[in-house]
Amino acid sequence: MGLCAKIGEKERIAGAPTAGVGLLGGRGGRRQRIGVVDFHPPGLQFLAQDCLACESCTVVSPSNLTLLPCFAAKTTSSKSWLPRPGITPKAALFFCHGYGDTCTFFFEGIAKRIAESGYAVYAMDYPGFGLSYGLHGYIPSFDGMVNHVIEQYARIRGLKEVNGLPHFLLGQSMGGAVALKVHLKQPAEWDGVLLVAPMCKIAEDVTPPGPVLKALTLLSYVLPEAKLFPQKDLGDLAFRDSAKRKIAEFNVISYCDQMRLRTAVELIKATKDIESQLDKVSCPLLILHGAADKVTDPNVSKFLYNKACTKDKTLKLYEDGYHSILEGEPDDRISSVINDIINWLDSHSTGQ
Repeated sequence: MGLCAKIGEKERIAGAPTAGVGLLGGRGGRRQRIGVVDFHPPGLQFLAQDCLACESCTVVSPSNLTLLPCFAAKTTSSKSWLPRPGITPKAALFFCHGYGDTCTFFFEGIAKRIAESGYAVYAMDYPGFGLSYGLHGYIPSFDGMVNHVIEQYARIRGLKEVNGLPHFLLGQSMGGAVALKVHLKQPAEWDGVLLVAPMCKIAEDVTPPGPVLKALTLLSYVLPEAKLFPQKDLGDLAFRDSAKRKIAEFNVISYCDQMRLRTAVELIKATKDIESQLDKVSCPLLILHGAADKVTDPNVSKFLYNKACTKDKTLKLYEDGYHSILEGEPDDRISSVINDIINWLDSHSTGQ
């Protein structure tokens, strides 16, 4: 869940060539938000382990960041966290972040915690989000974005260090919709899908009334990039712990403005498409959701659990939990959710 960064925010003109970006590439000269990648939020240090191997790359970054050789395309920011040297990973976990968010900041500590338990963790920023190239917060095609994720992660899955290992998808919020779409497009390619507060349907509390929605949909064909889609401040709805909510304001590469019209229409279309295909979810499935979530409806997660055709499925609801159960809850709850993810991975990975 991306939240507004009210301080320390910078922008620059990102004029790098857009070759290879396809549907999701930004045009030369678009403004691209930049910021610190490896910030560890205060109060969440218990999640981080400094002994792990970590790699990252991006072409849109501040001049004081080191760019490392990377497997991803030059237009995409990506990062990996590996177990301690000499330890063979049990499996590879591929993360899909939420709307407006990034694969760094809060996820940095979460990924290190999972890697410390013996897993190779890989993540990327979608075009238009985080440090990847593109108009910030703009999704011209949800299917195009999903295809981009498939392409990027296919490169990683071919690497020697993860070839032959079980491969899992971890999707949070909108990333849950991305992960489900990836699985539906590649039903035989993945060994399991883990979903955290998945966006299978957008809650009515955060969407405009029907007539307004129809008008905005029509307007999106004329002004697709316009920031005109009305939305509530999701920070208070997503974060139960007010201290974590304040920490989120330091995430200077999150997208916090009003949703762009085409982005909103694409998200609504994607959730409707996913909802119509839930009975085709066939791989092992773990669904984790805050019971008090007002952003993505936990009842939809129950519906997904009941509809999925896989026999290997688990649903866990966290009492009083808000939307961001991996970032916005008290520390003991966050640790519990991460432990549930690791325990599920342990039970579904070979060589234990």
